[in-house]
Amino acid sequence: MSSARSLDASPTQPSLKGDRAQQKPLKSRSSNHEDSTAQTIVNQYIAGGQGGAGGLGTVHGGCGGSGEGPTFNYEINAEHITMNMVHNSEVVQGSQLGILDAMYQFFAQDTNKQKIYVLYGLGGAGKTQIALKFIGESTCFTDQFLLDASMAETIHSSLRNIATAKKAGTAQQDALTWLIGNHENWLLFFNNADDPEINFNQFLPRCNHGNIIITSQNPSLQMYGAHSQVSDMEESDAVALLLKSSQQEVSESNQLLAQDIVKVSCQLGIKHLV
Repeated sequence: MSSARSLDASPTQPSLKGDRAQQKPLKSRSSNHEDSTAQTIVNQYIAGGQGGAGGLGTVHGGCGGSGEGPTFNYEINAEHITMNMVHNSEVVQGSQLGILDAMYQFFAQDTNKQKIYVLYGLGGAGKTQIALKFIGESTCFTDQFLLDASMAETIHSSLRNIATAKKAGTAQQDALTWLIGNHENWLLFFNNADDPEINFNQFLPRCNHGNIIITSQNPSLQMYGAHSQVSDMEESDAVALLLKSSQQEVSESNQLLAQDIVKVSCQLGIKHLV
């Protein structure tokens, strides 16, 4: 059971006809992401290998030696290092494809204000998977930063690493100041923001640019922007399973009641109804 809604103030939204690949604007200059709980920023580039040594002198001059192959160079500025790479291997199917389409449509809007999209649902429903798929396929973000949002302390650490990597300072506020002053199309990905005690307002750059994705089991985070509920089961399947397990007649009134139960259970984070 998955739903997708955009809460942006824009009265119209671009059509989503054709392949999503047609909506990708520009190639990003950096692709950073990680799939563990640590986070950091790694600037990487590829350079040509070193040329070979000159050959021995002869009447016509000697031939140069063989050059080395391309080399990878990493400029690392963080205390705790984890490689951040966006992988396109995430498998998204069924109703999750509709959520992906909604995200492409939302972030393609030219609203002249900050865009925030929240993916909420039960643990294991595929929220992070959808977010990584979207980030991996998108080519419009100039910088991508993944933050472990499971605790306030890990968010603080993530922001400090961003500040260090961007040579903006060493404190959380230095990172926020850099993001506020950087008017390019950066993306912050707050993953696993499940703690209802965390006030996310203190971690969001207060500006009219930039992009933010939040994944959470806490449905109250819908208030921050456009949102989609993610579930590993379609609502119709959940309703049918509930009626069958409770041995109730498949009548119109029972189906409506079962739909209400399923919706409430998802909002409360109840995994097992039967």
